[in-house]
Order: sequence, then C-alpha cells, then structure tokens
Amino acid sequence: MTRIPALQPGLLERSHLTIGTFDGVHRGHQSLIRTLVEGARAASLPAAVITFFPHPVEVIRGIRENNYLSDPQEKTRLLQNLGVNQVITLDFTAELAALSAEEFTHQIRQSLNFTRLVIGPDFALGKGREGHSAWLQQDGEKHGYEVKILPPLEDSGGKISSSGIRQLLESGNVSAAASGLGRPYRLSGEVILGDQRGRTLGFPTANLNVWPRQLLPRNGVYAARAFLGEESFVCFTNIGTRPTFQPDAVEKKVEAYLLDFDRDIYGRQLTLDFYEFIRPEMRFENKDALIAQIQKDIQFAREVAADGS
Repeated sequence: MTRIPALQPGLLERSHLTIGTFDGVHRGHQSLIRTLVEGARAASLPAAVITFFPHPVEVIRGIRENNYLSDPQEKTRLLQNLGVNQVITLDFTAELAALSAEEFTHQIRQSLNFTRLVIGPDFALGKGREGHSAWLQQDGEKHGYEVKILPPLEDSGGKISSSGIRQLLESGNVSAAASGLGRPYRLSGEVILGDQRGRTLGFPTANLNVWPRQLLPRNGVYAARAFLGEESFVCFTNIGTRPTFQPDAVEKKVEAYLLDFDRDIYGRQLTLDFYEFIRPEMRFENKDALIAQIQKDIQFAREVAADGS
C-alpha cells in the first residue's frame, strides 16, 4: 500500500475532519467548515482539513488546468481564518488516486484519529469514488466515527460552486463572483518592470507577476482595491493584451493604476480585490482617445471602490 507522507501516524490524538479540494473557499465551503469547527470546539477537539493540490481532475483526466481560484497558501490561510487547527495539503498523485477507499481512510484514521467526518452530499473518496456517503457511514459504524452530511449552500442562482464562480469570472462578472465567494476575488503578485507605456501616458501602472495557474477574469478594465502591506488604495485594473499598442499580442497581463499614488514599488507584493467590471478591453485610435477613456475609468473606480465595499 502506498504510504502518504503527509499523513504521519499519530499526528493528532483525536479530531473532527473534513476532506475536499475547497478551491476558492467559497461560501458553501465556509458553511461546511463552520459546522466542522463548531462541532470540534464543542467536543474540545481540533478541527482538521485534508485538501489536495493539484486538483484531482488533473491527475484522473490528465488535463492541466490553469483556472484555480486560490493558490495552496491562500487556501490554507482562508481555512485557518475560519478556525481550522490543522490543514494538510496532499500532493494528489496517480498513486494516491489508485488507493482504495479502505486504504485511504485507514491512513487518515492512523494519522488523525477522527471521530467525526463532515462532508457534502456528493462527496466521495478512493479509487473510482467508491467511498461515497453510504460507504463512509458503514465504515464509520465499523471504526467508530460519525459521518455528518450537510446539504449544499444555495443562493438565488442555485448551488454555490467553484465551477460556477469560475464561469462568472470568465464572463467578467466579478461582483456576482464576490457574492459566491463571500469576499472580492483576489489576485496577488510581485510588482515587476513592464514596458512603462502607462507612465508615458501619465498613468503609471503596477504590473503584477501573478501565479500562472490562477484564473484571470475576462479581459477588460475593473474597479478594484489594491493592498500594499497595511495600506490600501482605490485602483483600476486592466487585464488583457493591450491591443492599442500590441494588436497581435496573446499573453494576458495584469496592470493596476493606483489612484493618488506615486511611489516606486518594484519588487513589492501587491494584492488586488476586484469589485466591478467597467468595460471590455478595446483598441483605441490614438493616445488621446485612450487617455480620455482612462480618465472616465478612474472616476468610475473611485466611485465604486472608494469605500472598499
């Protein structure tokens, strides 16, 4: 049997547990995690989460996806902020995918000795998803753990899901995506040297080197808020290929213009929260037309993101 390195025997004496990919840690995930944490605290036990990277679908279907809503570090931070005591990110490999439900749960029990497993109705683990909710309930009776199955969280648009949020972002609807996430969609990265074309227009932008596997919203201009350490600034952000200057470019770039700001921040980590789609990316006839539109974009961003809501 393949031994999972991160699941060392005796890691926790006892625990309450949930398992899942939890990409984006959206409101549906948050609801499940809160139930987990509340139950664990009531029992004076740690709340534990087992999650995965890469997404299991990449290994099972052999498809590399560059559409994550959060990187593993951000996901861990979000889970910990909800009160989770132990986050274990497993490297999802072909060997792990080949483990039977019995083999996988055996290693988890040895490591975390969970007395309660909190899951959603569609959850399953093990090769071929054989460890579905009915199987887990039978296994729980055999090995002394409770299985609590929670219904999915729904809003006016139906079930909240990571795939649904991805679709909203791909259409540019960052405000609806924020509703599903329970917070604005976020991109972070180091500020790197660009072509400095914005500076020649009078609008110097910060070019972000974001995690290449994170989903970028639809090409366009957005009202956003930028965070630099403990400081925050209203900004408008352009995602796209800058067709006015590079009509044949295909590589997407993320550029943010911070309002009322004029400092050298190359090499600093900048975080962007997206509030509203302003307009699609477009090609302008000349610099004057572009500058006039940017001024309108700035005013819109100031009105939408000034209060951070």
